[in-house]
Amino acid sequence: MKRYQKILRPGGKIHLKTDDVTLYDYSCNVVQESGLPLIANTHDLYSSQLLENIPNFTTYYEESHLKNQKTIKYLCFELTRID
Repeated sequence: MKRYQKILRPGGKIHLKTDDVTLYDYSCNVVQESGLPLIANTHDLYSSQLLENIPNFTTYYEESHLKNQKTIKYLCFELTRID
């Protein structure tokens, strides 16, 4: 998170899309433990209504995972000051 702080202005949003359950769960825990504002969260982006309301582009890897019927997890949170 501290690396993100160097790049992103305070109050900026992080949009994380991944097929990796471990990365998703870890990120959710870090957001919760850090007390960061959670904006959106889903275990399956493409079967949720969130897809209609987020900036969306599909990467090469995401397309590959979708073709292999993997679910894409999504997490959006606001970056505030972490000490």
